[in-house]
Amino acid sequence: MSNSTVVRSRRAGGMADAAPAPAGAVPSEGLPPDADAGDLALPAVEMDTADDEEASSSWEALRSTLLPPDGASLPTTADGTFIPAFALLVNGSALNAWVKQPSPSCAAAVVAGAWNALACAGGRRDARAMGVGDVLDTMALGAETNLARRKARFARLLGVSSDAFDAFERAVLERIASDPSGATLGGRSKADPAMRRGDAMRVVEETATSMTKGETSSFAGDADDVSSIEETCHDAEDAFAAVAALLREEKAGKRRTKTKTPERASSETSSENEPACVADVDPRGADEKKDANEVANEVARQPKQKKKSFPKKTLTRLGPPSAAFLGASSGIQSRNLGVSNDENESASNDGDASASSAASDDDDDGEKKIKKFDWRAEIWSVLKARAGLEKLRRDKPSTAAFGNAEVMRVFRRLVETRTNETNSSPRANETEKSYVFSARVAFGIKTKTRPSLEAAIAKHASSDTDVETTRASHEWHALRALFARPGVFLVSHHANHYAPVYALRERREENANNAGDDGDGDASDSREIRWRETREMLTARRGQRPAVWIPWEEARATMRRWSGYGIMAFERREA
Repeated sequence: MSNSTVVRSRRAGGMADAAPAPAGAVPSEGLPPDADAGDLALPAVEMDTADDEEASSSWEALRSTLLPPDGASLPTTADGTFIPAFALLVNGSALNAWVKQPSPSCAAAVVAGAWNALACAGGRRDARAMGVGDVLDTMALGAETNLARRKARFARLLGVSSDAFDAFERAVLERIASDPSGATLGGRSKADPAMRRGDAMRVVEETATSMTKGETSSFAGDADDVSSIEETCHDAEDAFAAVAALLREEKAGKRRTKTKTPERASSETSSENEPACVADVDPRGADEKKDANEVANEVARQPKQKKKSFPKKTLTRLGPPSAAFLGASSGIQSRNLGVSNDENESASNDGDASASSAASDDDDDGEKKIKKFDWRAEIWSVLKARAGLEKLRRDKPSTAAFGNAEVMRVFRRLVETRTNETNSSPRANETEKSYVFSARVAFGIKTKTRPSLEAAIAKHASSDTDVETTRASHEWHALRALFARPGVFLVSHHANHYAPVYALRERREENANNAGDDGDGDASDSREIRWRETREMLTARRGQRPAVWIPWEEARATMRRWSGYGIMAFERREA
């Protein structure tokens, strides 16, 4: 189930597929027109070359790519005959719409390409076409909203004011800037990556403890008394003191675990390993031992001993309870741009933990479950949001923080805002049609956040060759049918990169296997004909330029490596 947006579009030609782009160079967004290719094509940065998009999308440039070896004819065999079967599907709208990425900003580039292909008749040359910079601005706005929301959530759970937490965050950022490691929260480039979570949390601890060294007396009392710590921190309205108290509480909890009393340890062990029968040694002499029936009857008459239970110590929440914290699951859903804890296919699918890894404990009376305040996960979600914003604001912006869910959400928000601006124009009229724009993951490993896929890729390859061949064929046919559907723009997420799918190609050739002479001198009788099928999709491994044919077998293997990899479908249809 994909989210969709209904809009009224003024696209020319009744929303027909985009016409071929007119000839001529178009200055690339984000690159100066007089820039030298040698200065721009830095090997350490994922970006396109300085050549404009039109030069790479013309028939002269593409024919040898589409029809190897020379683009002059259909593929032939070694003896000059045509191969038994050859098929080529090309998405002209995608070729007319893609834009170059001037930095590691592939997520922004594919969103711009999807908009240009589905909402602009002239593709990237249309007056309403967008470039990477337009999408990056929208992403930055959404990232700021996401950061503000996460900061407000953490301050509320910590029990301090927003201003108090702002002061704490500024101190953390200042300490990161002067950290001996030299790493920044968002990183400077792939060669100079971002600070790791362990180092960032170390800085948080150092900030809290160093700023409260002179204030420890205000927290006088038994360190094991969690309630007193809670009350004092809440009254202090100080984020430094509140985080420092949480750190002391963690240390106190570790001490209690290490210094468990022998009596309690033995009682817990005996209750957990309590034998089902009486002891092996009777205190009386051998002549006075009871027989088995007498022992069983005596045990049956004795009242059952209740298993000793000890209340579970939970990390007490500082500050007033929050409805969002108590009522929902660990992730917070938001319509804000660039915010997602689903699929993540977020960073959920980036393998990162949810912003709130809340757990729950039961008491012996079956009272309502209370989720723990995992403050480390919460503050790390704030720092991650800050890091994502820093990546977008680099000299060479990076969209590495955006997973599938964020990419699709940005597209839907752009469609909504851009079409609303157009429809509010006085020139809008009643004859304009309404269209639905949507985005979803169409191919990949099936997960809870992907209830319906065009074809689900099995997580593990089958050891049966025939079964695996049948699966690959079924998935390919589904991909081909979706690709050929009007108003569809496919994006492949493979090996940490997003790029459009520009074309599909398949060929069937004969394999002549001589099984050997059958003894009658006629080897042709044992000749077995088998078909060899090759299936490929035209996309890009770096940048957005249509240049690489990736075999379908390789694409399937990549999707199996991680649930975040897959093929997304951006679609447009009449409402």
